[in-house]
Order: sequence, then C-alpha cells, then structure tokens
Amino acid sequence: MDLEEASRLRQHVARLTAERRGVERELMGRHRLLRGSLLERPKFCGKGGCRCTKGQPHSPSRYQPPLRCLNRTGK
Repeated sequence: MDLEEASRLRQHVARLTAERRGVERELMGRHRLLRGSLLERPKFCGKGGCRCTKGQPHSPSRYQPPLRCLNRTGK
C-alpha cells in the first residue's frame, strides 16, 4: 500500500466515523435508548393440570436483566 492509498483510506474512515456519529445523534434525539439485552423466556405457571407442567410453556415473556455498571477498567 502506497502513501496515497493509505491517505485515501484514512479519509474514508474519517468520513464513515463522522457519518456514524451523526446517525447516533439522530437516533438519540428521537428515541430513548438503553444499553443492555432483551431476552424472551417461556412462562411456566406451575398450576397442577396446566400444560406447562407437562413441558408446554405459555407464550414467552420479555425480560430485561439488570444492567451492570462498569468502571473504566471493566469491573
């Protein structure tokens, strides 16, 4: 890779980074975003003759596990 090609690549990366930041700003302005995961878990009521006690769960529910706060060292 010569210096001219390396320079073009750096400029392209800078443009893409600026574009990404613009999209992030736009999204954050429109919607409230949370960092984390959203899981779907099957529901089991545990009632005596219910089909879920035989291994057929109710429709899944969504669950967001608690967020963990990390310091700069990742702990």
